[in-house]
Formats: sequence, structure tokens, C-alpha cells
Amino acid sequence: MEMTSGYISDRTAMNSYSKGWELFTSNVGLFLGVVVVQILISLPAQLGNANAENPNFGLIAFANAWSFFVVTPIGFSTAWVFLRAARGDSPAFTDMFAVFQRNYVQTLIAGILMGLIIFAGLLLLIIPGIYFALRLSFVSYLVIDSQMNAVEAIKTSWEMTKGHAGTLFFMGFIGFFVIVLGILALGVGVIVSTAVLASTFAVFYHSVAIVGKQKAKNDDFDF
Repeated sequence: MEMTSGYISDRTAMNSYSKGWELFTSNVGLFLGVVVVQILISLPAQLGNANAENPNFGLIAFANAWSFFVVTPIGFSTAWVFLRAARGDSPAFTDMFAVFQRNYVQTLIAGILMGLIIFAGLLLLIIPGIYFALRLSFVSYLVIDSQMNAVEAIKTSWEMTKGHAGTLFFMGFIGFFVIVLGILALGVGVIVSTAVLASTFAVFYHSVAIVGKQKAKNDDFDF
């Protein structure tokens, strides 16, 4: 079997968290810095909620535009920073802004399509919406890393997550308590919790992708 580099889990929730923690501790400075800047960038998107009793529709429009055109795309390329590290590359801090030179328009389209799909699922008694969100959880990696168009990324994520929805749900369930622990740690721990979760999901995606590539290679030589 071909040797692979980076952080590879056995594609279970607990082992992915274990490998994710290893990845986090090996890149703690970079990851914490990226998460802090991502949080700061997202703050203007909260302006629309500043005065609920007397809403300023100009601020609301600005906040929504900032969220759509800036916050969501940066979220895609921030995930790429964690993925590159999980793969054994040497990501730079500036990679969290790579989306503006790397498939930016497709991140906007992907954000719209994912939102519509998940919203439609939520209308169907909530559970389908959760399921759809789990099956689309690889889209951000595929759009930025593989530079797929939005529709192709959604189809590929759906295929890659086949058989892994339960694991992804369990990872998210654990992640809820990881975030709660971060909140209890004077709130500052949320930064660490967010970085650990991003590390874990990047490891899981990388591990699933490695297995898929290995299977495809073996199929090519299966005579």
C-alpha cells in the first residue's frame, strides 16, 4: 500500500479527535491566530443585530452583504489552512485569504446552494436538514482545495460522505460539548475549541480522501 503523509485517522469519531488534537498541538500558534482573525472579521456581520428594537436597515444590509461576500468565503479558505496542515503541507497565515484569488465566485454559489438545500431539509421536520448538512460538510474543502465548481463539489461531497453520516453526526455531537467547555473556560476557550474542531474535521476529510484515492488507484489496476 502507498505510504501517505500527514495526519490520517481510521475514520472513526474518537480517533479523528485524537489525530485532530495532535494536529492542533503541532500548529497551535498558526491555528489560534487564524481563528482569532476569523472571529474579528465576522464581527461586522453582527451589526444588523445591534439594535433589535429600532433596526437600522442600512446596517442590516451591510451586515448581510459582509457575511455573504466576506465571512462565508473566508470560512471556506480558513478550512483550507487546517486541511493543508492535516495533509502535511506548510500552510501560511495568509492562506486564510486565499479564497479571493482561488475560486471565489464558486464559494458564493456553493454558499447559496448549500443554504437552500439545508433550509429545504429543515422544513421537512428538521432531521433531513441535519442529514443534508452532514452530507455537504466536505464542500468547503472541495471548492477551495480541488477548485471544483459548486455543483460538482456538492455532488462529490455527497458521494464522499456516503456511509460516514453517522460518524460526522457523532463528531458534531462531541463538538457541541467541546464548545461548551470552551465557553466555561471564561469564553476564551472557545478559540481553542474552534481550532480543535477545525483540526478534527480536516483530519477526517483528509483520511476519507486518502482512502478514496487509494481505492481508485487499486481499481485502475484491478484486472
